[in-house]
Amino acid sequence: MGSACGGVCACSTCHVYVRTGASLLSEMEDDENDILDKAFDVRASSRLGCQARIERPGEIEIEITRESYDAYYNEHPDERAKR
Repeated sequence: MGSACGGVCACSTCHVYVRTGASLLSEMEDDENDILDKAFDVRASSRLGCQARIERPGEIEIEITRESYDAYYNEHPDERAKR
């Protein structure tokens, strides 16, 4: 997935949907919430992958958003050609 900002909570290229295990992750901070306000197709399960820290053991399932896929392939054109 994308990580244009290098994981410092300055973009939404690592936007994911947490399908299961949200309670195992860190609480959402205000900065993350502010960035998600600028993301596409934000849902109740939305998190930024760079900010959602795993705090407890267990199973976590995420879905990578279309926004994140597009950001990754735009930043890695060689990978886009392999699709």
